[in-house]
Amino acid sequence: MPGIDDIGRIREIVNAIRSNIGTKPGRVFYVNAATGTTVYDGLSRDHPVLTINTAIGLAGHGDIIHVARGTYDEAVSIPAGKIGLQIICEPGVYIVNTDPGTVVAIASDCVYWEGGILETNGQIGMDINANWLIGKNIHVYNCTVGFDMNGHHPLLINCFANDIATTGFDISDDSGVYIDCTCHGLAASRGFYFSHTNAHFNILLRCATVGCTAAGYELVVGADENLLGCCIQSAVCGGPINAGANNTFASHSEGSVITAGNSLQEDLSTIETYVDELESRLTAARAGYLDGIPRILCSMDFWSVPQEEVAITAGAGDKPLPDVTVADLPAGATVVRAIAMFKFRMVENTNAGANSLSGAQEIQVRDDTPGAWTDAINFVASQFSIAASTREGGDVIIGAIDVAATVDGNDTYNLQWDEAVAALANLQFNDVQVGLRIWYSL
Repeated sequence: MPGIDDIGRIREIVNAIRSNIGTKPGRVFYVNAATGTTVYDGLSRDHPVLTINTAIGLAGHGDIIHVARGTYDEAVSIPAGKIGLQIICEPGVYIVNTDPGTVVAIASDCVYWEGGILETNGQIGMDINANWLIGKNIHVYNCTVGFDMNGHHPLLINCFANDIATTGFDISDDSGVYIDCTCHGLAASRGFYFSHTNAHFNILLRCATVGCTAAGYELVVGADENLLGCCIQSAVCGGPINAGANNTFASHSEGSVITAGNSLQEDLSTIETYVDELESRLTAARAGYLDGIPRILCSMDFWSVPQEEVAITAGAGDKPLPDVTVADLPAGATVVRAIAMFKFRMVENTNAGANSLSGAQEIQVRDDTPGAWTDAINFVASQFSIAASTREGGDVIIGAIDVAATVDGNDTYNLQWDEAVAALANLQFNDVQVGLRIWYSL
């Protein structure tokens, strides 16, 4: 069934991220473009270094770098060996490479990068050549490629590629998770481009593209077994282009599950909660699948011929109603739900006193074998209250009882008003029809 295996991959990614983060906090370095110097060691807010690259050079495995708001004109590079390095950018951090060239290049595994606005003219915003990257709340502007993803198992949350000339997210490796990511592309650009035969087992949830006329989403030949859930694109976007195999474009519940300002551990716990819920929904929906192929759910209404009058007297008794014939359900249809309907053009109280139903009553249905009667519509005591010698316009009463166990396919069905009784004689329903509304799957 589509989705279950993908959920397992998300769990593996979350667990691997946790194991790579470790439990012991590293050193904390501070960067400040306004107050930093080339002589400070960066180990306190009062003694920050001047550039991000300086802090990266000083930092080691598992260390944390806090970047204060300000403008940083540099090509940031995280070389191999800085495993588990965490970069935290305050709001207002602007990193621009005016050379121009790639703004941020990451070659070390398990890097966590949060925040920042990245911009360069005609180059790459963030170039990833490492595994297990985590990126959150990153904004890339005015680049040829926003995010160039060349490593296994990345996780990007709420990342944006804006005014992109060629590609917002170039995905050329496997098992990535992209949640709430967006590309705003210029003409002839792609939003999310699965550009390599290694681009498989990736998961996109609630991602969006705007203005990407080449393709909102494009998957090349060999980009297989990817899941795109609740992903949307603007009307001017091309595609989606799906040349790969066994890719799933699925619809999931909307709304962000990631809260701004949470810690990494909180985000991971939130993701786990979300996939627990998703797994539960997919499991509950298993009945809606046949051999892994989603069924189509449809509905049809079937009505009886009109009956001129149904008179409810002060003496209780069963009132026969017209039969309903269910026909033309397609071969192989399975009735999922069925309800009864009661329609009348007018109701009239012929008594000199106010009138209504006397006590709770039911409209019932059975097949014409005949089978046992089944309650289909419940009427409450004093329903259809009407003043003396008065007529009122009609209505349609929709039953709330699922009668699919009785109404289970093409057949003729009998209906009756069981033990119908009015407070006074008579309560007359004119031009009555009864109907059955059926939902069925294929």
